[in-house]
This record gives sequence, structure tokens and C-alpha cells, in this order.
Amino acid sequence: MVSACPSSFIPCFNFGSSTPRPIPIQPSQKTEWQRAVWNSDLPCSVKGFLQNLAVGWMDAEGGSCYPSEDQIMERLGCSRPSLTRWIRIAVDAGFLEVTRYGRGLKNRRYNYQATFPGEIGTNLSDPSGEMGTNLSEQEPCPKDNLVQERAPEPEPAVPPNGAHSDFAAQNEPDPPKTPVIPIPSKTSLPDNWTLPDDYRAWANKQRPDLIDRLDSIASNFFDFHLSKGTRSACWIAEWRRWVNRERALKPPQTPTTAPQSDSRYPRPDAQEKPLTAAVKAALESGEERRLAMLRSCGIDPVTGLKTSPPPAAAVLPDDTPLPAGHHESPEQYQQRFEQHRQFQLERLARMVAEREGKG
Repeated sequence: MVSACPSSFIPCFNFGSSTPRPIPIQPSQKTEWQRAVWNSDLPCSVKGFLQNLAVGWMDAEGGSCYPSEDQIMERLGCSRPSLTRWIRIAVDAGFLEVTRYGRGLKNRRYNYQATFPGEIGTNLSDPSGEMGTNLSEQEPCPKDNLVQERAPEPEPAVPPNGAHSDFAAQNEPDPPKTPVIPIPSKTSLPDNWTLPDDYRAWANKQRPDLIDRLDSIASNFFDFHLSKGTRSACWIAEWRRWVNRERALKPPQTPTTAPQSDSRYPRPDAQEKPLTAAVKAALESGEERRLAMLRSCGIDPVTGLKTSPPPAAAVLPDDTPLPAGHHESPEQYQQRFEQHRQFQLERLARMVAEREGKG
């Protein structure tokens, strides 16, 4: 009989013995598959990928596993090329079967089924809905070599007398077939091609504005198709298309001369206008100021050469300048200089006497 055990314990049986025996638990298909993966010679990275796939998404039977590649990469922290390589290694080793479902890039998913090496054959799209059903376990199809009775061929119906029949229509000869018009083969322009007369006549009638340029247009037409290796079935059509697309020359445009505005710089051919009295007075005043500045700087306005420095301003012994308009000779200047020297000596003697008196 079954012994009373808590719900957290494993159920056990007691067969007349005081020691209860645990019930052996059969491992699930996913657990056996995980053990087989760990005991295999797969790379460690592939083993880790398969174990994460089993723990994160697989059910107890090793199926119903359809995560996206982004979810797997986020869980494992790997790149897409590494994930693709691990899936390929697991599929080649026989531990994984991948089935794609869904349409479009956004709706495309992969279903990962845990399998054992040499046992791949599970059809996840089986209409029976039973996972793990092998195609070899289905009922055999009936053989094709069974004896079958052949149905007798029906006898041809005889139309009644006087009734309309289509036998005469069936015995009528076939109508004549429409003759097949062969398509002209494509050819290239010969090396010595020149513009034919009919080509020129059509261009003169269609585009009279190109009469003077037909030779150059024909040369461009020949050079273009010769360089491209063009092959055409109707060269007159190519010529008409070329001429119709040719652009007409634009009429020569005469430059428009706009009225010239007054410029601050007079043109050489422009006629000088008479100056007003105010402008003349301003020019003369400016010229006088220019000459006075040159003379004050010791420059001769006529020759432009620097002259001797101007004489020093005449001052009186008491450091007062001479009256305006007063001029002196060199003798007067020497006499004034001597007076100024004596004045300075006397002044210096008074300053020395004052200091000695104070001291």
C-alpha cells in the first residue's frame, strides 16, 4: 500500500517492509537530450547554446521552441554570425532540427526541435498533431499492381435519321493557316556607310531647319552606333528617331546694352562737365593747403626735393615769441642769442645765491 507522505516528498511504496522505497521517476525526453548534449563531443559554445535553448524555451518533449534570433542573441550575448554557426553545427551533428514558418522578414520564425543523432525525422507539420510521429509508422499505401477491371469503352452514338449532326463539320478540311511573316534579322551599319538619298529626302521634308547640318548629323549618327555596336532591324526607323530628337540651333542673341549709370570714376572717353565756382574754390583751397604742408616739412613743391630745415622760431630773451611779421638779420639773431645767454647766467647766479642763503 502507499504510505502517507507529505506533498513535497516523492511518493513511495511499502511492500511489507518498514523502509519505504521511492518510486523511480522516468526522465523526460528533454532531460535525456540535455545529458546527451553534455556527453557529446560538441564545442563548449554549442553545448551552452543548446542548454540555454532547452532551459529557456523548450517544453518537456524538446519542442514548442520558437524564439527569434534577437531573443537568443540577447540571452546569450552573442553575435548573429556566431549564432548561425552554432545552429549549423548542432543541425549537422543531429542534435537539433530547425523548421521555418511564417512569411515576411518580420513574421519569420524558426521552430527548434530537440533530436538525437540518427533519429531526425520528426514532422512538426503532421496534421495528426502528435509530435514524434515517424513517417515510417503510417499505414502503407495500397499497392499499384492490384488487378483492376477495365471499364468497357462506350460505343459511338449513331445520330438519328433526319437529326442535325456535327459529323460533317468534323470531316471538313482544316482552314488554311495564316502564313508566318519572318521577322527581319538585325544588322549593323557597314564601315563605309553614307547617308542614303531617301534618308536625306525624309529629313529635308520633316526637319527643314536641319538642312545645312544633315552631313554632321549623319556623321554623329554613324559614329554613335558604330561605337556602341548597335544592331537594328530597321535603320530607317533609327534615322527618323535620331532626326526627330535633334535639337534646333538657338538663334544668336544680341547682347542688350543697358544705360550706363554715373560712376565715381570718369571714363576716358567721357566728356568732362564744367565745374562750378564752389568746386573750383574748394580745389584751389585744397591745393594751397597742400603746398603749405610741403613747405612746412622742408620739401620744395616744384621739385619735390627736401630742402634745409626751416629756421627756428625767433623768440625774445624772456621766451616770448617775436611779433607777427617781424624778421631779423643774422647779426640781430647773434646779438639776441648773446643777450639770452647773459640773461640765463644771471638767473642761474641768483638761484645759487638763494640756495646758499637758505642753507
